[in-house]
Amino acid sequence: MSQEKPRTILCIGPNPAFQSTLYFEQFQVGQVNRARNKTTSIGGKGQNFVLATEQYGFQDKVTLLQILGGGTGQALETSLRERGFHLVNVYTKNPTRSCTTVLDDLSGEMTELIEPSEKLSEDEVLQFEEVGKSLLRNGSDDLLGIALCGTFPSGVTGETFANILTTKPNESVFLLDAYKDVAKILETGKVNVMKINREELNNIVGGAHDSSAASDDIPSLARRFFAMYQVDYLAITNGPERAYLFPNSDSEYYAFEIPKLTSVLGNDSTKPLRINPLGAGDTCSAVFLCEYTKTKDAAVSLKHGLAAASASCLVLHQTAQFDMEVKRTIYQAIKMEKSSY
Repeated sequence: MSQEKPRTILCIGPNPAFQSTLYFEQFQVGQVNRARNKTTSIGGKGQNFVLATEQYGFQDKVTLLQILGGGTGQALETSLRERGFHLVNVYTKNPTRSCTTVLDDLSGEMTELIEPSEKLSEDEVLQFEEVGKSLLRNGSDDLLGIALCGTFPSGVTGETFANILTTKPNESVFLLDAYKDVAKILETGKVNVMKINREELNNIVGGAHDSSAASDDIPSLARRFFAMYQVDYLAITNGPERAYLFPNSDSEYYAFEIPKLTSVLGNDSTKPLRINPLGAGDTCSAVFLCEYTKTKDAAVSLKHGLAAASASCLVLHQTAQFDMEVKRTIYQAIKMEKSSY
């Protein structure tokens, strides 16, 4: 049994990626496209989460549990250790997946290409589960926050994480930023904050899969979610569009109007603003949990997370990085309103 002790925030990032970003003056589908530049970086939702905590000044308070394998996994581990992160790794014989981001200068759009993860063996899954249980058990009263971020590699299921949560300290805040195969996790009653986007909420509650539908039905989807699962807070994001926070114990909810980045930056150009939104949602989760473990104010914490997420879109060459001054400017411009439902 592992005696490893986590720091005050534990991020579980089971599906890391070796991230490549290709930059094109104009990307044309169905054509031969030659990139003008290429960069490589750390990828994966949990890994983006810890990168954002570093930017926010919480690096020495965070532990990352992840599954790594092959040369790509070794490269990720080296990069993360060089940055000073506290890592707990479970190793697999399979190489860690690679993912590629395509950025188009002309349109300002991003396309993401994601490799599948190879299936873990039963022994590897069991080892991961036991390490996770031990970390939560060893964290005891010092473990303030836990985040589970992203998809699961093949072989790892929602039941794996439901088993891990059997050792969760009662006072630790557990944030779930995932939507595939999460029913068994939600059924434990140990999820404090569910943070997903509009489309993912539809998938979970079985709503209409029309992301362009009026936002007025999001409160009704939230009611359906709370009728299914006992969760303290449901946070719903939708890229640059309005975000929501629904407390389970209240008939009121918060709506957040996010300003356009061009207006915040004073950019009046007709040329599309070059952005890279990859990792923005993970940045939001990280900053939210950092703030919430300090203040226990979910609405203000989400406002901080949304501001950091927006600021991170302006950093093209790395994910989950942002300028703190830009983040503060966006935070001041976000409008937060309370409504009944």
